[in-house]
Amino acid sequence: MILCVGIAVCDVLIKPVSVETLSRDTSRAQFLKLKGGGDAFNAAGNMASLGADVRLVSGVGRDELGDLLRGSLARQGVEARLVEKDTPTSAAAVLIHPDGERSFVSFHGASHQLSEPDIPDSGFEGAATMYVGSANGLPGLDGEGMAKLMRRAKAAGVATALDVTGEVSREKLAALSRALKYVDIFLPSHREAERLTGCERPMDAARVFASLGPKTVVVKCGSEGSVALSEGVEYACPGFPAEAVDTTGAGDAFVSGFLAARERGFDLPGCLAYANAAGAVCVGRVGASGTLEGFDQLARMVNARAGA
Repeated sequence: MILCVGIAVCDVLIKPVSVETLSRDTSRAQFLKLKGGGDAFNAAGNMASLGADVRLVSGVGRDELGDLLRGSLARQGVEARLVEKDTPTSAAAVLIHPDGERSFVSFHGASHQLSEPDIPDSGFEGAATMYVGSANGLPGLDGEGMAKLMRRAKAAGVATALDVTGEVSREKLAALSRALKYVDIFLPSHREAERLTGCERPMDAARVFASLGPKTVVVKCGSEGSVALSEGVEYACPGFPAEAVDTTGAGDAFVSGFLAARERGFDLPGCLAYANAAGAVCVGRVGASGTLEGFDQLARMVNARAGA
């Protein structure tokens, strides 16, 4: 079982939104949808779609948006352990550009108030892996709280995986490094890796992170695929062709594919291939969660390329 911890929000997705859109009084949308989102929520839902047994710990308010998230998680087959907070449920407007890129306008509500005591030891029961998808986005958990959570998971015999979110910088690396010494798999994007380390080349950034403790560092490189460094061995895996409709949640889908493949016993190159396939599927769909049909869908993509 995979335990996901972090941000869960209600997303209002609107496309297309451009500078011209914002200058007009009224514009017509291609679509406007209300869906669950957030790093941990997206990863949990997608991993459940891929056949993994998943538990999510996050925060919600006592409101209709919190009820929406509960209902969505139940439909996706995710075990939800949602901590009720005395603040509204986190939400975001996802403004999708005509080319599929997006901008966020976020309200940091209940899930952003998640703290280390909100994840009890009982949350680790039955878990093989704990994935925290929202480092740098959880003020009550980042820093020493994140390090303590990772230590507790390791003490419980649970493997640890970590991703970051939001605007990162080299100044943020010191706080992050407290947790990285207890992390088995670190999965930043190329942009995040460069901003945290100052290294333009993904593999150079991976070496910096590896020196801080993670056994395996995976850098997501968008359409170019991904690279990884594990116990001194370098890996690179090309991306899959995809027409970008909406890039929201592509990184979360990548993580879902990676961890779901790992749960099935695939080696690191296999996990990278399934992760890249999941990211490619996600950018061709609208929304950040519920975009993956199943593990067989990814297997067909991976096997087709292997047989080419």
